[in-house]
Amino acid sequence: MAQDTSQQEQSGKKSYTGIKGGANLSTFSGDLQNLEMQFGANAGIYALYMESEQFGIQPEIQYSLQGMGEKGRGHLLMHYLAIPIMLKYYPVPSFSIQAGPYAALLLKAKYEYEAVDVTDNKAKGNDFGFAYGFSVGNESKLTFGVRHHVGLSSIYKDYKAYNQTVQASISFCVSQK
Repeated sequence: MAQDTSQQEQSGKKSYTGIKGGANLSTFSGDLQNLEMQFGANAGIYALYMESEQFGIQPEIQYSLQGMGEKGRGHLLMHYLAIPIMLKYYPVPSFSIQAGPYAALLLKAKYEYEAVDVTDNKAKGNDFGFAYGFSVGNESKLTFGVRHHVGLSSIYKDYKAYNQTVQASISFCVSQK
């Protein structure tokens, strides 16, 4: 067992499990006009598998509150269960550049217009796209990250609308091997 751990450390193969949470700033790109950014939140769990000292893969499961605002009219809140899979490159030990695909399942969409809540039945039930960003910190303790999620699938049935979300998050490692 000690030999397995020693070989793992020498090869650079380590793994980290943790929790993360933070803020979202989102809107849509596509056919819609006069949109504003919408504040939201994200929270989830992750596992980071380091293949070497410079490369790792980080699958996640996260809740993401996204949407958009319409100037002077109201805003749309969309609750997603998202699964990003990020490839991480560390040019230096405390900094990573990351990119990868994500898939998301729409849990609920609610349009709030002039203080009236309306369930949005025109939204599709899923989203997928590409995310890229960076993180700074010690993976075995605490890291801060920023990402841009770019939707590649229209999230509406009747017109083109693609999620555009910027996430800022803090990650806390709860286990390492």
